[in-house]
Amino acid sequence: MSIGLKDFQSNIFTGLGTWTYTASVAGLYDIAAVASVLPPSGLSIVINQNGSPVATSLTPSAAQLSVSAQVMNLNVAASDVITVVLTSSTQSDTLPNALKTLITLNQTI
Repeated sequence: MSIGLKDFQSNIFTGLGTWTYTASVAGLYDIAAVASVLPPSGLSIVINQNGSPVATSLTPSAAQLSVSAQVMNLNVAASDVITVVLTSSTQSDTLPNALKTLITLNQTI
């Protein structure tokens, strides 16, 4: 019997852009992204698997201080590419250090 290593990553991502992870092992994964924002924010978070969206954040309210997206038990094959894409329709979100996002990825099985 072989016991595979489970992958866990926790990353702080600053600003807008794309965080990328390539799975080395197949399994079920939990992926979450939680961003601290300065209201009003137009931040959108999309989690993709091989380019297809699997989770999207809700549009933030005018006074909202955080935005999040998550997917649980995502069936991932080895070599699948997971991306977390942060975009915004608000100019203030493009300022340096305006956004800090905690991205966590955990292989559950």
